[in-house]
Amino acid sequence: MSSPRYLSTKELAARWECSIHALERRRKHGTGPPYVRLLGPRNVRYLLSDIEEWERSNKTRPSPVCDRDCEYCKYDDCVLGR
Repeated sequence: MSSPRYLSTKELAARWECSIHALERRRKHGTGPPYVRLLGPRNVRYLLSDIEEWERSNKTRPSPVCDRDCEYCKYDDCVLGR
């Protein structure tokens, strides 16, 4: 059995192409993925399987765009006005 793979804050920032500071803000506000602190406040690690699950659960779909180039609700069946 292999041991779980953990990512450091630096590794996760590289994976997501964001700053370390952005990840620190997410931790502070509770809006990021789960993490663990090992042996002190500066030794934060993210379990790779948690990261992958968090990425899957935070997928979004593109916003619908009306193909008639209308001004939001100009047409009764406009997808943007509903």
